[in-house]
Amino acid sequence: MINVIICAAGLSNRFGSNKLLEKYGKSVILTESIRPFLEIDEVEKIIVTANEDDIKLYEKIIRKNGFPIEYRIVVCKGGETRSESVYNALDYLTDNANYVLIHDAARPNISVELIKRVANELRENVCVLPVIDVPNTLYTKNLELRDRNEFFQAQTPQGFPRQLLCDAYDDWFEDKTTYTDDFSLVQHYRRYATFKYVQGDPTNVKITFRGDVKKNLSGIGYDIHTLEKSDTEFMPICGLQVPYDKKPKAHSDGDAPLHALMDAILSAIGEPDIGHLFPTYDDKYKDISSLILLDSVMDLVKKRGFVINNVSIAIILEKPRISPYIDEMKDILSAHMGLDKNSIGITSTTNEGSGLVGSGDAIAALATVSIY
Repeated sequence: MINVIICAAGLSNRFGSNKLLEKYGKSVILTESIRPFLEIDEVEKIIVTANEDDIKLYEKIIRKNGFPIEYRIVVCKGGETRSESVYNALDYLTDNANYVLIHDAARPNISVELIKRVANELRENVCVLPVIDVPNTLYTKNLELRDRNEFFQAQTPQGFPRQLLCDAYDDWFEDKTTYTDDFSLVQHYRRYATFKYVQGDPTNVKITFRGDVKKNLSGIGYDIHTLEKSDTEFMPICGLQVPYDKKPKAHSDGDAPLHALMDAILSAIGEPDIGHLFPTYDDKYKDISSLILLDSVMDLVKKRGFVINNVSIAIILEKPRISPYIDEMKDILSAHMGLDKNSIGITSTTNEGSGLVGSGDAIAALATVSIY
């Protein structure tokens, strides 16, 4: 039988908060890292290491997801280092465990196929490491070039015979040297063992920084403005002053497509709409360019750590004909949003003579965004 140790006692300093509680997949990173192991019949027990203050919380989250915490999963106190956490977890191995898999809780994309690939190679005195090729050119910090074909990138789960692993950790306990993974620790203390690698999975990435979590959020926004005679003979559409004898009635410049876009962005990241952020009773927004407001919204997006993947804007009006200006509008949005033009879609249509828009007395716009 196989026991699994999930290392979940890290401090997530580079992430800025406990990354294992970050929403991911069906639940959070922690549970998604556990889930695939539950599909392996040979896995008798899963031991999750945790900081002492997180034990009850982790148990609650695991139980909330319907995982069998009462008989197949246990959460135990970890240590100040990874090796200390694994050493503590070894006390919870079952009597039937012949082999142990050790996995990073920060790798939620682990697949059942990779787990089986590692487990199938486990034998007495055989330790197994999943690896992937290095795709980039390698330099030392002294700018000395290295041949990337001589290197692998290590992943988890790493597999070990139970007794060999326990003996190696007993020796480690005597000096407590720092190791970044368990394979290197066992290599040092059990050189007689056989060490082999199997093909890893490029999607089995370890989440370290906040930007590593792509949330794939989406938002939708809508705006409409009635039109009145223009004294400037220009109408703002997507930040461009389009020649026309009417303009929107609005507290700001009334750029309906940009208003719809901003509301779509704010909706996606869970913020209030532009009516709350830039209220009409505040004179500082009187006749303000919507591009300035868009810049403020983008600052908020960056502050929250999100990245816009693409935007799509549908503009509905009878006149003027805006198709000759769409490319220029994309240039403007690209500059203000830091987004490639190919990720910006702008279309226009009429309302077929129906309603205020159809009579030429209003402009409406609908926008959608994709954010991660």
